[in-house]
Amino acid sequence: MIGDMFIPGIGFLLDIERQGEARAALLRDAEQLIHLTAAAGAKAIEVITGPIDLAALEPDAPTTRPKLYRGVVGLPEGEQIEITARNLAKVADLAAAQGLLIYYEVLSGRP
Repeated sequence: MIGDMFIPGIGFLLDIERQGEARAALLRDAEQLIHLTAAAGAKAIEVITGPIDLAALEPDAPTTRPKLYRGVVGLPEGEQIEITARNLAKVADLAAAQGLLIYYEVLSGRP
């Protein structure tokens, strides 16, 4: 159906900083997106930091909005960077194995 259409990239893989059981889900999501991207003949996938909802960055969010995804918010900056970089490297390796690139979008409020 795509034919000769040029598709530079497909997005997006959300919340690259997921940890624990959520990291396993991140990697499954990445593999599915990578498969779709390769099948479509695109060249890259977009990876985005979380949280999407900026209300999660508010200091009182853990108590006033406990259901919002917070990712690594509240952790020391170095730890935030380490967790995010480790996940980003893993996704980049998965993408590279299929000849794909990643493009990384850092949302405001993230180091």
